[in-house]
Amino acid sequence: MRNYFGEGAVVRFLFPIDGDCINSRDGFEISERAVRIPVKIEAPEGHAIEVNGVRAHFENGVYRAYADIEYGDNLLTAKD
Repeated sequence: MRNYFGEGAVVRFLFPIDGDCINSRDGFEISERAVRIPVKIEAPEGHAIEVNGVRAHFENGVYRAYADIEYGDNLLTAKD
């Protein structure tokens, strides 16, 4: 995930990061060509973080959501 907000960004992907090669061990298969992975995002508590339209929940200092991705190139987008 590219950081379009610069070095001082408040929202930052912890997992996966740009260039990660994801496989079924990173989450679990939901079809022959797709896997559901946990996405972890660093941001201050109290924000309304969404990952690809799915609301992330704050726990243990990190926002977490699940994203379904197909094998191949994918784009994850975090929004506050």
